[in-house]
Amino acid sequence: MATPRLHSAKRIEQQFHTGEEPVMVMCSDINIYVCKYMRSSAAAYKLACEFIGAKFATTCANLMYDVVHEQLVSIDYGCIFNTATFDAPFSQLTSTDTILWSDLFKHLLQGTDRQSIYAIADRLKANYEDCLTQSKRIVKEILTDMPQEWKVPNRIVSEKLGLLFEEQWITQVWKDFMDCLNENIEYQ
Repeated sequence: MATPRLHSAKRIEQQFHTGEEPVMVMCSDINIYVCKYMRSSAAAYKLACEFIGAKFATTCANLMYDVVHEQLVSIDYGCIFNTATFDAPFSQLTSTDTILWSDLFKHLLQGTDRQSIYAIADRLKANYEDCLTQSKRIVKEILTDMPQEWKVPNRIVSEKLGLLFEEQWITQVWKDFMDCLNENIEYQ
């Protein structure tokens, strides 16, 4: 499904003074969005990262749950590839970079034995593989839908996305996840 092209229907209602200074604006579909935009004539790699992350989030729930508003919200994808210029190699998260290090994770595991945790991990592995399959299917859509005005070469995006689906990377991601899981179980 092609990404719809919207236009602002009103003046910017609010600017957030965070890293990218996103704005809140009503668009032509009469919905209100928090948007990031290009501020220069250079290639908009950071917007491309946001776009790619949002597209992948439609295949797998890479979202957070806002308990106050009781809704799923998208995660900031500005540096989904470890950089906003696509020039840095991928790197794995460390055990302290993951949600597995959080107090929430430790709270959720209270009273859960290792065998049950590993059974859950086995089910997650199947989900991980399914998400990879679904994500791989939308690469062409990402390349087709990315706005040309962003001046991000399709060749570079295609190469970077291809790395995500190399067997060595896929295997290493799962191994590192399990290492992080084991390390964080130890600290319970």
